[in-house]
Amino acid sequence: MWKSKVTIIAAIALSFGATIPASAEDAPNGSYKDSCSQIAMENGTLSAICKTRSAEEVGSYLAKADQCKGDIPNWNGQLSCQEPGGSWSQTCTNLAVDDNSGVITAECRRRDQSVNNASTQAAGSLTNCNGNLVLADSC
Repeated sequence: MWKSKVTIIAAIALSFGATIPASAEDAPNGSYKDSCSQIAMENGTLSAICKTRSAEEVGSYLAKADQCKGDIPNWNGQLSCQEPGGSWSQTCTNLAVDDNSGVITAECRRRDQSVNNASTQAAGSLTNCNGNLVLADSC
């Protein structure tokens, strides 16, 4: 009886345009869950309230979180892919992530085959755009 009342109330709320937030179970796994709350996933974008090193709580989001490979950590209040998805790995090597700043660096080939020391704070699916690491849809 109680469960059917909850279902009816939820249906009424949805009919008036209310949204029901995604639960943490819908979001990808990652160490961010240890220091973030109000976790939601919508259309591939992960959002949460995450703690910084000074314990300040800030809003953070990670576009294309569903394309992350490996862990999704909270770096000083910023959600990021431990190893970003995307085509970057076809033409970039020596990927490194700075645990304090969240900056991702790699050596990426340019069109002329020279190598560029590229870096970005972007999170999500990355690509090599003529020697520069950028979000996949930004090149």
